[in-house]
Amino acid sequence: MSQRLSTSVTFQSLNARVEAIESRFDSAGNAKFGGYLDAAYVRSTGASAPSGGAGVELQWDGVTGYLLSFDRSAGAFKPVVVAGSSISLSPQSGVVAMGGTTTFGDVNFSTSFTGPDPLLTFDNTDYLGFNRSANAYAFNIGNSAKLTIQSSGIIAPSVTSDTFSSPPSGGAGGLHLSRAFSAGYTGIIEFLKSDGTRNGYVGFNADAGSMQYGSDTGAGHTFSGGPAMFGDANLSLSLNGGSQPLLTFDSGDFYLYDRTANQHKMVIGSATKVVVDTNGLSATGSVAAGSYVQIGDVNFFAQIVSGNPQVTFDSGDKLFYDRTANKYYFVIGGVNVASIDASGNMRIKGALTQGVTP
Repeated sequence: MSQRLSTSVTFQSLNARVEAIESRFDSAGNAKFGGYLDAAYVRSTGASAPSGGAGVELQWDGVTGYLLSFDRSAGAFKPVVVAGSSISLSPQSGVVAMGGTTTFGDVNFSTSFTGPDPLLTFDNTDYLGFNRSANAYAFNIGNSAKLTIQSSGIIAPSVTSDTFSSPPSGGAGGLHLSRAFSAGYTGIIEFLKSDGTRNGYVGFNADAGSMQYGSDTGAGHTFSGGPAMFGDANLSLSLNGGSQPLLTFDSGDFYLYDRTANQHKMVIGSATKVVVDTNGLSATGSVAAGSYVQIGDVNFFAQIVSGNPQVTFDSGDKLFYDRTANKYYFVIGGVNVASIDASGNMRIKGALTQGVTP
């Protein structure tokens, strides 16, 4: 229940005007005014909050002023609209603090917080977030992170662009990625020196049907770490034990060079079959050579002549076996001087001298 105000009301502003005024106190002792107030300024100097009702409130707690749109009876905030041709917030010190979600233009463009992390939203599923604990930005499209920028660099699941450059800086080199480098190439990575000139490149040449590696400085190519594989996981180059060159063809089949022993090894089925070192060649089992094997110098060699095996000792001096006749022939100075057949018969071109030193 309310009663009409029986005392006078004094306004501090001399030009204040109250129109269509109806003044009263409610049961809680709160003064109420109907109509509107026209004054140079209105000031709240501190009082307890109303116990009920809804409306726009000016409050002062002795330190901070408040403007609220609040329903005291329901205990709920209500919308408030501040309208003007332009609106200025002018802190004399400190900052302008916006709590909750702040929208700009429409409800989809907003700033807010997800826990302690700030969020700039452009549309329902498209936003830029900053993770304060990880010190990283994340650009999200369709609720999926498409680009992450952190102290260690940039992480991008995919980049669609004709070129991408990380120019030289601070005396260090740079990197240039190009999708359209030159005719035949479908993409290339160029490695730049500190002056911007190129060190080398890696690219795929569709015309040649191969990956191509180039060096502009004459430097070689070094593969470090694990095996360098070719074609599949079984064909690879690596360093066995970190120091021994290893060419692997298949599981258990490989070529190894032992730098400590200065020794080449051919391994088949995990068993060493051929060893080549400073002492020469040794093999497990038989050694099958081609039609010509040279030993020591160019004059001493073994070969197959017209299907018959022949050992040559010097020009015109040889031993050969006639497989058709099943017979050995001894040739000296280009002349057959002796032969032995399968029956043990021996034929000599000259005289046979016995009982003397040859």
